[in-house]
Amino acid sequence: MKLTNLLGRSIINGKPISRAEFFCEFCQTKVIKSLSNGKNNKSCGCNQHSSGRNSSHYKHGETNTRLYRIWGGMKGRCDPNTKHKGNKKWYVGIKVCDEWANDYLKFKEWAAPKYKPGLILDRIDGKGNYCPENCRFVTSKQSADNQGRVHRVKALFPQIQKALNNGWHLTKIQQFFNISMSTVKKYIDKGLLNRKDIFPGKTKTQDIILQVQYYLDRNYTLKEISNIFNISSHTIRYYTNFGYLVRKPALYPHIRRLIPQLQTLLNQGKSILSISKQLDINRKTIYKCIEVGYVTKPKQYNENHQEENAIQDR
Repeated sequence: MKLTNLLGRSIINGKPISRAEFFCEFCQTKVIKSLSNGKNNKSCGCNQHSSGRNSSHYKHGETNTRLYRIWGGMKGRCDPNTKHKGNKKWYVGIKVCDEWANDYLKFKEWAAPKYKPGLILDRIDGKGNYCPENCRFVTSKQSADNQGRVHRVKALFPQIQKALNNGWHLTKIQQFFNISMSTVKKYIDKGLLNRKDIFPGKTKTQDIILQVQYYLDRNYTLKEISNIFNISSHTIRYYTNFGYLVRKPALYPHIRRLIPQLQTLLNQGKSILSISKQLDINRKTIYKCIEVGYVTKPKQYNENHQEENAIQDR
């Protein structure tokens, strides 16, 4: 801008600033600015797009969009010289095609009709490169199911199922097939592998399974059962998780000791409120014991007591 007139100094925010009048050649108007800014600025602000869309440095203006971040992440995973939060060992030898690597707009032209919020970029062939023929947008679950290690495990399903039918323990399957036990358990829970109807080999616990269930039904703790049969509590939990044993929800020891008295008071027809005061336990705890089956209400339980309990609960 051209300097036309000096206006002297003025105090702004406690500092003396030299002010002057300048002529803007772009909009043909006179503006007042600080002397230093007026000399350095080419316009009064009317030509702000000169450093924006009309600039030689302007490309697409989509740096902060989701598609641009997907494009940058794709290149970052394949570039060995960049840091990326993903596991790079799965991308060794994988490249981005030249058409996409050198031009974001080419990638956007391919991706825009296919992309929807919530989808991620996935390679159809996990061993192939990033290119239009080998890429698609899918959900995170579909992408996880398409991973090479998942295909390897699913290809071993017949052999793993045969090993389970022969009574192999999960530890032995892990060592033989080089698959983690958690992975095998996951597919058993999903129903893709069947293990519930068989025991994992002849064990001491299998021989005493009915006796262990007897003590579980009578509210013995795992520690007490472990001491009685000389087996670990972890083994009991193991058989419980696979449905061979049924274990009621645990109670605090002081509540468990009151179960006989609680059943006696219920048989006498006393209300939940009076039992709660007499045994000094919460009514919700009593309801929980009844619901789970630790105690049972007599068939001819006094209905007046039930109404009394309902009123008190309100």
